[in-house]
Amino acid sequence: MDEFVKYLSRKGKSNFSKATDEEMKQLEEWGKGKLPKEFLYVYQNMMPTGVLTIKDIRIYGMERIKAENFDYVPGANIYPLGLFTFASAMDGDAFCIDLNDETGSVYQCSHSLLSDENEIRVYGFGRTKNLEFTYENVIGCSMKIADNYREFTEVLRKRRSISYDVESYAADMYI
Repeated sequence: MDEFVKYLSRKGKSNFSKATDEEMKQLEEWGKGKLPKEFLYVYQNMMPTGVLTIKDIRIYGMERIKAENFDYVPGANIYPLGLFTFASAMDGDAFCIDLNDETGSVYQCSHSLLSDENEIRVYGFGRTKNLEFTYENVIGCSMKIADNYREFTEVLRKRRSISYDVESYAADMYI
């Protein structure tokens, strides 16, 4: 994780701070004690002070993490299912750590498909399919970006773009 911390430091040290003990406790609480140690290490050493844009991803600081998981969609809709939003694509899709998965897989979750907490509306090819808003269906409609947070950081460092058209992916899967 030191490589990613060094990578972030090249983005301007004024964009980061070391998390306080209180902030780390808050992250652990929001992450229900299940956030990957690599994620916590990065935030302990190089926590964004606001919203940091890297390539086509916006990585959030504490205030925005709180808002994304408790106030904004899709985060507020999927957080109760165990998906912790820490970043987003430029189009508003959430990047989430799956707290139900022991490895902490990272998913891109569509803001448009998951904006209604009662059902998922998948549309494409002139048709619509409604799905129950469950963990299994949310994961099924989301794009797995990495098997864990460490892999996510490697992908972010090495590729030009990491966000996908999740709506088209879901349409291909369900319609």
